[in-house]
Amino acid sequence: MRVPVPRTLIRRCTYLLGWALVPCSAGAEVEFAWPLALEHALSSTFGETRPAAFHAGIDLKTQGKTGFEVHAPAAGYLWKVRTSPWGYGRSLYQKLPDGRILVYAHLQGFAPLIAARVVRAQREKQAYSVDLEFQPGEVPIARGQLVAWSGDSGIGPPHLHMDLRDADNIPLNPLLHGFQVEDTLAPVFERLALVPMGLESQVDGRHQPVCVALRPAASNYEAADTLIVAGSFGVSAQLHDLADAAPNRLAPYRLRLYVDGVPQVTSTYARVSYTDGHQVFLDRLRLNFAGGSGAFFTLFRLPGNRLEFYDLPPTADGLLRGLAKGPHELMAQAEDAAGNIAQARLQVQVDELPRIADFELHPAGIILKVQAQVADPDDTELNLELSWFADGRQWQPELAAHTRPGPGHWEVPARPGIWRLRVRDQAGGEDFKTSSLEPVMDFSYCVA
Repeated sequence: MRVPVPRTLIRRCTYLLGWALVPCSAGAEVEFAWPLALEHALSSTFGETRPAAFHAGIDLKTQGKTGFEVHAPAAGYLWKVRTSPWGYGRSLYQKLPDGRILVYAHLQGFAPLIAARVVRAQREKQAYSVDLEFQPGEVPIARGQLVAWSGDSGIGPPHLHMDLRDADNIPLNPLLHGFQVEDTLAPVFERLALVPMGLESQVDGRHQPVCVALRPAASNYEAADTLIVAGSFGVSAQLHDLADAAPNRLAPYRLRLYVDGVPQVTSTYARVSYTDGHQVFLDRLRLNFAGGSGAFFTLFRLPGNRLEFYDLPPTADGLLRGLAKGPHELMAQAEDAAGNIAQARLQVQVDELPRIADFELHPAGIILKVQAQVADPDDTELNLELSWFADGRQWQPELAAHTRPGPGHWEVPARPGIWRLRVRDQAGGEDFKTSSLEPVMDFSYCVA
């Protein structure tokens, strides 16, 4: 009988032989030891939003304290040591036998041998900030060896930040490469947003992004309302991931967008180059919604976006355009590094909205002649409503009728005030315009 092997074991199954990492299967990697004698808990993970870049590693929780021993997760040798009052603060760089790099940041201090070298360099330079580089084998590091103490140098609060970089110094997602965290919790969707892209694009009659709240459902999450869309638009999602050991909101590992069950775009936060990391805000949008604002992950590629973690056809950008008129289901799917998946669904109605190109009022005594030019690319009959008000508080309906796209003429009693013409198609898309009719002053009875 074939026994299934957990994916994490397949991915991480190796053993150490001296300084060599010997895989037990193709593509497998070492399972790193946890560097702290604390619960495997994270406060941040790879790919989260930072002021000018993606978060390039994981942050290990240290209970809001400093001074915990930091032990090497794997064997290798000391490559660099840096001290700075900013950024990573006191940091240590370890080369692994396969060329990858481990970075320990925000340290309180270094192990004695390393600390002595740092102090000597600081005295020679007469400065706190130093950058030391070591030759291979000059300072060997064994798996489990004490290398530093956790702290809050550079950017606090207290925690241990760890990067895992490939041999080209490009950050990798550590949770995919041997750092294990207990995680049985699926990502949590909060909102979906539709972002109109183009002059003729609208969402529910607006040219601005529209955010919709989500509610738990059998398919994980769903929006209560159907949105009417026209033209091209992109989908964004506000969400976070969770892990078992701490309540901190983390970033997802992978996002996918489906339209009517067909995949459109995938974002995978597994590797982000420092060269393009500053483009984080082309992958994230800050959008306003009822009661606040927040960051949304974009499931499309904005102009100028060079980030390489999108799975798209060569000339595609992930924007939804050319969808057939009628209903469609959008589904966003989020996955974390442990394989937990959540889905959020939103129903949309593709419908070219009616347009009122012209709206004029022509008083003729007690009669008001109304003229309008109405257009709609995909409807042959529209509902028309003409209303007015004089007190500024409530619209009074004056005329309701059916009309076809094109010029229209109607007559109603002349009333001074504000007039509104509204047209609506069968799907609920609408447009309106207003105009005012000033009171007519009759001076024929004035006496000199």
